[in-house]
Amino acid sequence: MATFMRTPLITSLLDNDLYKFTMMQGAWRQYRDLVVEYNLTNRGQTPFPEGFAEALRWQISEVGKLQLTATEFNWLKTNEHTQFFRPEFVEFLRTFKLRSKDVKVTQRGGEISLRIKGPWFRTILWEVPLLALVSELYFKMTGQEVNEEYFQTSLKDKTRKLTEAGAKFAEFGTRRRYSHAIQERVVAYMVENAGNCFVGTSNVYLAMKYGVKSIGTQAHEWFMAHQTMFGTRLANQRGLESWLDEYDGGLAIALPDTFTSDVFFRDIGKNIAQLLTGLRQDSGNPYSFTEKAKAWYDRFTLATTDKSLVYSDSIDSAEKVIDLLKTFGEMFRVSFGIGTWFSNDVGVKPLNMVIKLLRCWVKGKLVNVAKISDNPGKHNGEAEAVERTIAELEIK
Repeated sequence: MATFMRTPLITSLLDNDLYKFTMMQGAWRQYRDLVVEYNLTNRGQTPFPEGFAEALRWQISEVGKLQLTATEFNWLKTNEHTQFFRPEFVEFLRTFKLRSKDVKVTQRGGEISLRIKGPWFRTILWEVPLLALVSELYFKMTGQEVNEEYFQTSLKDKTRKLTEAGAKFAEFGTRRRYSHAIQERVVAYMVENAGNCFVGTSNVYLAMKYGVKSIGTQAHEWFMAHQTMFGTRLANQRGLESWLDEYDGGLAIALPDTFTSDVFFRDIGKNIAQLLTGLRQDSGNPYSFTEKAKAWYDRFTLATTDKSLVYSDSIDSAEKVIDLLKTFGEMFRVSFGIGTWFSNDVGVKPLNMVIKLLRCWVKGKLVNVAKISDNPGKHNGEAEAVERTIAELEIK
């Protein structure tokens, strides 16, 4: 095995996105008995080189050795931007380690299969580092190097355009990054050059290292898990209620497109709407989504000028950011979560793959879950679960 394949690519338990930790707290406190299974979907059908699974398994075993350092633990306890964590959860994290045996990786030719299974609270942190490992390892093993001139020029250009437009933006690129080093260089550059326009990063380790805010609330899996426990029709409602209870009304920007945003806007009422501080748009048409969001708030006579709207779906040009800001900047408190365009804009083709919740065991009974996106190409789950969810919610 090549030397670089025996060098750990992830060296901190905090090299992960914040929303994995915030959901982990909820799973640990509220649903400790829930057993789940995740799987990898290779949307781009990328073929992997011979020996990839072996190299990935070694990296996974190294991640399984990580636990919080004293510095990381103290930062979580004392940092002003992490005070939403409950003290008992931070204490639990002090000695927590991921279990490599919860992850199964196999390879047949150019195809890899990746499954994660175990208690939800114990396995929830695997998704993001696994995707980051798959991406970085792939580019290393296929010899695809950074176009340094392009990377630097592009980073300077996009930063200049975004800051001149007055856009507020965060770096969301851990899962599809070219490498940890590239993601860190992006964050460091933004800290130095983007001023107040740069509001933070989803990556907890980089937030700690560079003294910026860690950004994130919940992901689709939060609502997918609630689908198995409370039924499809109540998944959004119960998911939001348990979330708002977990964080005492904090971290109240909601992700509405787990079962399409139309279903969310149809079914979620005023009591929840007025407690939320905003929404995150993560699939579909951002313009029609925003108009629907405005109509939803208007239905309850709730002003939107103090509500946040975070655009995080395929933000891949300054022009897109500027136009959304001009169109809706006076309607909502607009900001942007920018992923691949920041962390993997280096002259290679980024991988297009996801790890999503596939099924849960609720009191010993297996229940398949589904994600029904505003973009049909992002639907996820077994065919039975997708069809059942669409029928139960009367999605057209």
